[in-house]
Amino acid sequence: MASDDFMLEIIPTDFGVELIWNDGPEALFAALRQGGEEVIKTAGGPCEMHTCGVWHFVGSEPDGDQSCGRQTGIRQWHVPRFAVAEAVDHLRLGHGKKIDGGMLRKVGERFAIGMNDEGIVHWWPSTRSGRPVPISPGMLSLVEADLKLLYSARSQVADTDSAFAYDRIRTAAGHEIRHQSRRLVEAIAFERATLPELEAGTFGIYSAFCTYRDFDMPTEMPDDLMESLVAGQRAHETGDVAAEVMQIFLETQRRLLSQLIWGTDLDVPNPEASRILADGMRKLPIEKRVQFVLMNGMHEAGYLLPLAVLAGCITFEQYVQYTTQGFAPDSCEEQGRRTEMAFISLYGELAAATE
Repeated sequence: MASDDFMLEIIPTDFGVELIWNDGPEALFAALRQGGEEVIKTAGGPCEMHTCGVWHFVGSEPDGDQSCGRQTGIRQWHVPRFAVAEAVDHLRLGHGKKIDGGMLRKVGERFAIGMNDEGIVHWWPSTRSGRPVPISPGMLSLVEADLKLLYSARSQVADTDSAFAYDRIRTAAGHEIRHQSRRLVEAIAFERATLPELEAGTFGIYSAFCTYRDFDMPTEMPDDLMESLVAGQRAHETGDVAAEVMQIFLETQRRLLSQLIWGTDLDVPNPEASRILADGMRKLPIEKRVQFVLMNGMHEAGYLLPLAVLAGCITFEQYVQYTTQGFAPDSCEEQGRRTEMAFISLYGELAAATE
């Protein structure tokens, strides 16, 4: 933590963002990451981006014990461009949570977009004061440009008898883009419109859909995957796990599994533990199994922490905090993890959507 003035100076350089609002000890910084093969300049050096586009916000606010002088902490939000454009469109149509003087539309954990009764759009980060930040004319013009791309993308989505379809791109394995959720297909069409070329290696909703469509995602997860997950977790000593995290792991198992298979003084044979884990995985809907495969493959966080998110024991934001504890907040590793989780979270919402 550092003083207010110092944070106002170093945050733009450290994170590659610009100050968009300041009121005493509170400030909000932002930048639009276009996505694709983008290089972000930071104080720690260039960060190469291999995801679809996001809005990156960094907030500073009073934090901790201020008895020895006011200290300032930082918070971050990564919001996919599609989520922002869709939210503003819905607000303008009058679709949002009613609040005094306007409406809100959630676009991620602890971040929303608001519109007042005069039609003025605000960023609405979840800070201590909870105050909205008006979108500047320059930033609004970027959102308006994305709205045009969104409307164009929607016009290219076909409503067939069995699913919604987008025929201008296929998955990496050559499968059609078809799904029961119109919003999911619209997000893929939007991502295609924002990049010169959309590939599965550019992580976003399309990439997550390729994981769903190109890999076998049956109710029965592969036996070899269950066995490797169980063996990998068993290699960790329970005594090395913080008490708080251990309670999360135990509650996760109670919610999903027929019995505990990992914890202090537990010795469930690997074959039996693999079977129990497979039975628990079967309880997850397909979109959550896709999310699990993505987190497991990208982050190597074991199986209990991703399952804790999907079982509702922790939030996606808490998952990021646990898995980035060894990274500096402005590091490429942390920024990449936060962006990836923004898309993994959004994929689950879109894939389960019925509207």
